Amino acid sequence: MASRSKTTKSLRNLLRQIPTEDEALKVLESISRGEPSKHMDRATALIGGALLDTALKLLICTQFRELTNEQADDIFDGPTASLSSFSAKIRIAHALGFYGSKTLQDLERVKTIRNTFAHTLVPITFETEEVNAVCNNLTVAFQLVGHDRIQKYIDDPYTPKNRFIISVSFVLGSFNIFYNNDSDAPNHLKPFSEVLP
Repeated sequence: MASRSKTTKSLRNLLRQIPTEDEALKVLESISRGEPSKHMDRATALIGGALLDTALKLLICTQFRELTNEQADDIFDGPTASLSSFSAKIRIAHALGFYGSKTLQDLERVKTIRNTFAHTLVPITFETEEVNAVCNNLTVAFQLVGHDRIQKYIDDPYTPKNRFIISVSFVLGSFNIFYNNDSDAPNHLKPFSEVLP
């Protein structure tokens, strides 16, 4: 647990940095010139987090009685909504038994990475030392699926960015199978509560 706190703390330190004028200018100019490759890491982190956030909302709703749109908004989207944050959805889905403590830790790491990319003012990538350290602790997909199967989809699965992508994709795939109650799911994805430790 100490290493988790240390890596999370170092990411939080990135959030406290203000870019120099030159750094800010480079980032803003590259965006205005349409140089998306320089911002793909940030986009990957933000979109990955958003996909998981939405998937968690859908999963959690499977445990509720049928809600009107207004009732769902009061729970998930309003200014006083108790489940509006990604963090709250991660914790409640764990409490509902959708996954175990290892997946909870991976989802907390994904959230931390997403928040870092969303709120850090200085330029960062998945190769930034602090981000890389957190990505190296994303483990559930690698433990459950295995290197050979992962390499069928991604040549170098152990780069920080690819670890993030694989982790998000694996959890989303598992959520999808549960959400759609897919009885033809591969054995390594059944039963849901036992798959995601």
